[in-house]
Amino acid sequence: MQAATNSTETPEIRQLGTFSIDRITLEPSEIKYFWAVGILNDVAYIALALQVDKRMYKCMKSLNINAFAERWAFSDEEGVTQKMLKPKQIRDAIHKLEAVDYIKVDQQLSLELNY
Repeated sequence: MQAATNSTETPEIRQLGTFSIDRITLEPSEIKYFWAVGILNDVAYIALALQVDKRMYKCMKSLNINAFAERWAFSDEEGVTQKMLKPKQIRDAIHKLEAVDYIKVDQQLSLELNY
């Protein structure tokens, strides 16, 4: 066994690699896939989906949670839905995003009566 030596040498820091990304571009299908396989958690997924929707639907003033869940469901190659957000997951994520000032929420209650 060797005795420990005191050295004034600075350990070498190895740089494994460098890269720069000006902008990451993801298609909605890629975002859905990353969520479906667990790379993105629900809150991150919903935050990204809201950003995409904001750009796609520039005049979007309100969010229909059921339509949002259907629009952002992950489907397989045959179009069969494999994973879909539940309204409670969306509401919980929205509250978390609001708590960190990522989004602003004005809640409204709408009621439809069919006779």
